[in-house]
Amino acid sequence: MNSVACLLKRRPALETTNFIGRSTHRLLKNAALYRTFYEFHGELGFEVIKVAGHASSDFHDTIHRIFSYVDKEVRKALGRNG
Repeated sequence: MNSVACLLKRRPALETTNFIGRSTHRLLKNAALYRTFYEFHGELGFEVIKVAGHASSDFHDTIHRIFSYVDKEVRKALGRNG
């Protein structure tokens, strides 16, 4: 399972290998993003929470609402609608 929620557990192994893939022996495609994520985590100390998707909006709590807003803005910034 490769998700943002797993990145903190993967950090020691990724940094040990300097973000080089085991099978390809090449720099991972998202190495720069991983490094930035770890840098921000070190500076801000935020908590990563896995949000279950496809829940009815009637059942959305604060975390779901924040995620929905962030997701919408990121998609807009990337020029994606869906």
